[in-house]
Amino acid sequence: MKESIYLETTVVSYYTSKPSRDIVALAHQEITRQWWPIAIRRYDIFISEVVTEEASFGDPEAAKRRLEELKDFPHLELNDKVEEMAQVYMERLNIPEKSFRDAAHLAIACVPEELMEV
Repeated sequence: MKESIYLETTVVSYYTSKPSRDIVALAHQEITRQWWPIAIRRYDIFISEVVTEEASFGDPEAAKRRLEELKDFPHLELNDKVEEMAQVYMERLNIPEKSFRDAAHLAIACVPEELMEV
């Protein structure tokens, strides 16, 4: 059985975006482009509706590229346990309400697999 990875939106954004003029962002893109083909063979990769939603934002062509790369990955569903944990993260880490998606990513990645719905 492969190890599993929860793929957050930033990763697919680095993988599919045009080369950045910012040297740090460009390095992130290059590392991600090298990592991606290895990861999709080595790991069971999961995303969530939060990832799909975020990937659909912004430039329509860029969104299309992101969504195309994500289309075959199984989706982990937000459930009551994930939402409860996201609220705990928001309270304890002082995450602002506008950043609920960030707390949801943390919760989805940390909730035990047996409590998740695919």
